[in-house]
Amino acid sequence: MLEVGKPSLDGFTLADKLIESGKWEDLLVGPWQAFGRGEVEMADFQAQLA
Repeated sequence: MLEVGKPSLDGFTLADKLIESGKWEDLLVGPWQAFGRGEVEMADFQAQLA
């Protein structure tokens, strides 16, 4: 059920958005894993996210 006034996107636009969010995820994996292993300090991790 769609909310009133909320536009529906075509399949190609939705696919582009999915690909774009996948690229962001790929960029975040490395810094997150390094932080989890204790290889990166909190300040450096936050700087990488910025």
